[in-house]
Amino acid sequence: MKQILFRGISKLEKKWVYGGIVHQTDFYCDEVDKYFIIDGTNTVDYDIGEIQEIINETRGQYTCVSDKNGEKLFEGDITTCGMNDENDNWVEHNAVVRYDSDWGMFVFYMPEIDQDQMLDTAFMVEKLGNIYDNPELLKVDDEK
Repeated sequence: MKQILFRGISKLEKKWVYGGIVHQTDFYCDEVDKYFIIDGTNTVDYDIGEIQEIINETRGQYTCVSDKNGEKLFEGDITTCGMNDENDNWVEHNAVVRYDSDWGMFVFYMPEIDQDQMLDTAFMVEKLGNIYDNPELLKVDDEK
């Protein structure tokens, strides 16, 4: 069975939290757009676990795929990603994991060459960081 898991940076503690996700769109008829991570542990207050509001932009879903070291890959993670070039040479690029609605799946997006690669190549990739903590890993050299 697939593990449905999300992550986000807690608004209160400013650290990564993992678990199920709840999207709140109204609160007593007031429009809101909030996301909460529920960690699923039993607590005194709730049977569902601790609930933490997250920074909306940092939410990401687990892809059900791990890198070559067994690290879980989430939306927004930055990895190495290799592919053959036009001369059949193996070339590695840094790539971000994202959901592609046209393909209907998670992909590795390589901004350096503006190309997607399917996630089934994950056994060859290594997680380097993520777009929130390590955005410099995706810098594209403008002089190319």
